[in-house]
Amino acid sequence: MEGLRKHPPAAQLRERMVPPEGDYINGYRVPGGTYIGFNTWGTQLNEIFGEDYEVFRPERWLIKDVERVKAMRRTVELVFGHGSTKCLGMPIAMTELFKTIFELLRHFDITVANPQSPWTSVCYGIFFQTDFNVRITPRRSCIDI
Repeated sequence: MEGLRKHPPAAQLRERMVPPEGDYINGYRVPGGTYIGFNTWGTQLNEIFGEDYEVFRPERWLIKDVERVKAMRRTVELVFGHGSTKCLGMPIAMTELFKTIFELLRHFDITVANPQSPWTSVCYGIFFQTDFNVRITPRRSCIDI
C-alpha cells in the first residue's frame, strides 16, 4: 500500500462536472457546470498517514488502530478513482500486487543496485520509472539441494 501511496500510477486531476442544479461540498455552494477534481498524488499527502506523510515508510501500516488503517486504505484506494468512474479492476490489481510482492520476497532476496539514486521518475500525467536496477538472488530456503 505504501508504494501506491507514494507513487500513484496516475497523477492527473480526476475531474467531474457539478450537476446543472449545483451542489454543496463541505458546506460550500458549487454552481452547476463547474468542473471539480482531485489530484491522486495530493490526496496521499494527508495527516491520516502521520506527521511524516511525505516519507516512504511501509511500517506505518503495521499499527493496531484498525479504524485508522481502514481510513488510510480508503485514502490510498483513491488512486483508482472514485464513484462511477472508479477502476473496476482495482480488486484484481490489489490481489495481484499483494500476491506478486509476497511470492517475490518469499523466494528471492532483492536489493537495489544503486540505493543513492534508485531510479529516474518522469510524470506525464502517468508516472514512468526507468533505470531501476536490482540484484535478485534465490533465498537459500528455496534452493533445491
